[in-house]
Amino acid sequence: MATPRLLQRALFHVLYFGPGLGPEWLFTAARGYVIAFRPIVTETLQTVALVPLRRSLAVTSVMRRDSAKRAKDEIARLFPRAYHDALVYDFPEEVQITLDGRTTSGQRLGLPEA
Repeated sequence: MATPRLLQRALFHVLYFGPGLGPEWLFTAARGYVIAFRPIVTETLQTVALVPLRRSLAVTSVMRRDSAKRAKDEIARLFPRAYHDALVYDFPEEVQITLDGRTTSGQRLGLPEA
């Protein structure tokens, strides 16, 4: 696994919203995070597959508890080289607390600056 410093500088950072999450998850929960860190935002893993194989990749996934295991397994199978940063919550307000905290701390992947 890469060091925190390398992860903080991953060339491609994808914010993936798992199945069944509506627009409030993006516009309410992740707005500040997206403005601060400018990840690629998607609701389909097909978008992540467009990242060139030789480039560093971090996937921050936002999922509900009922779909977290399946999505985690799928990300690991499809993108074994990627650093997977899983956020598992049942309500957008919970995700917002985490992502706003990361934004304030400058920790796009929840890791301390190296």
